[in-house]
Amino acid sequence: MRAIMILIAAAGVLSLSGCCVFGTSQQAYDVWTSPTLSGSRVAAIRRQCDADARQAADERFNAHLALLKQECAIEQPFASFVFLNHVTGKAIEGEPRERVLYSFRNACRIVAENPQPTPDDLDNTCVGCKPRLPAEACYDRQGLVRETRYRTVCAPMKMF
Repeated sequence: MRAIMILIAAAGVLSLSGCCVFGTSQQAYDVWTSPTLSGSRVAAIRRQCDADARQAADERFNAHLALLKQECAIEQPFASFVFLNHVTGKAIEGEPRERVLYSFRNACRIVAENPQPTPDDLDNTCVGCKPRLPAEACYDRQGLVRETRYRTVCAPMKMF
């Protein structure tokens, strides 16, 4: 009898898990597609672009790491560097420059503690070491288009 009660309770939980108790909502997600190419060709283009982007990011990271190791070996690392604001193109001065210097000198500490750091370890000093954006530019060059699709998901419980 006890086994039957457990079985009924488990069936009830499983049947309710398929229901969205608090309603549903639409969640957007992006897909790279092509109206003229087959799905397998699109997948091959995406794989190639992703591999090229990873390789380029690895090359940028290795160059950045070599620069860090070279600069961190001197007594006052990055003292002669001029840091530029990537929006205006003007030199960063004063306290903002000190914050940037702190990030780079902290990277020296990270490199000293870990001779093989990852791009995530040094992400404050190497913005271009992430492969995502170049891959999307490659998708675009290859004729793929970003398409927004929607899926139905269970809405979360709202307290207020």
